[in-house]
Amino acid sequence: MTTKEYMDNWRKDNREKMRAYSKKHYAKNKEKLRKEHAKHYVDNRDDYVKRLRKNHLKRNYNITIEYFENLLLEQNGKCAICGVEFKKLKPCVDHNHTNGKVRGLLCRPCNLSLSVVEKKEFVIKANQYLQASEVKDKEPLR
Repeated sequence: MTTKEYMDNWRKDNREKMRAYSKKHYAKNKEKLRKEHAKHYVDNRDDYVKRLRKNHLKRNYNITIEYFENLLLEQNGKCAICGVEFKKLKPCVDHNHTNGKVRGLLCRPCNLSLSVVEKKEFVIKANQYLQASEVKDKEPLR
């Protein structure tokens, strides 16, 4: 058995001891550890941002960064609906809420509009409302 294997087994068997030690160590060195963690975050911010993005895409859409970047290239860096370029805008991943399948990348306004249009019952009621308000618009103001 290697030293690493031995230590892994020991840690597994002595979790409570490890927790108690960690808690005591943190309480004793709280400020020093906070400063070290803050400095580490600042020095490695780009890595943290990349990891967050990667985890977000995997957790919410089950896609990789590479797949996301390929979609962006296929769409020439533009929204799949209106064609606006994603220069400063962050693309939204459009997906089917029923089966979870990714359809493409959209700008935020198109993504929000599409979510409304997908609800067919809402579209019917909204059209009825607009038609009813057209009749009211033709009536003279009091």
